[in-house]
Amino acid sequence: MTERDYLPSMIGETTAIMTLSMMLASVFMVTKLKRLFGIISTLITAMVLSVFFMGILPLFSGNLMIFIFGLTGIFITIYNGLLPVYAFELNKDVGNGALMGLLTVTFCIANAVIAIVGQGGIALC
Repeated sequence: MTERDYLPSMIGETTAIMTLSMMLASVFMVTKLKRLFGIISTLITAMVLSVFFMGILPLFSGNLMIFIFGLTGIFITIYNGLLPVYAFELNKDVGNGALMGLLTVTFCIANAVIAIVGQGGIALC
């Protein structure tokens, strides 16, 4: 792992760029991609590209790294926007509250595990 010597302001700017890319993807891309390619192929493509861009992110620095960070945010947004829709379509007989609760708990546990593994500390949802 390499150190980037980022200042707090640089971390904030990079986070803002990723957040902006996520907002734009959510507003302009998710529904259109679902209509064009279908929900399953869009979900799989978004997952694969998210993993790919996260995997290559440490190989770059500077503006290219920030650009790849933004691309990663786009594909995370597409996946996160379509997963609940797919889950609800697939499980129409299950109550929406139960399904949303399951998705929320799974998300919370996944974040806690990643935080613990990534930092060696304890995270609470």
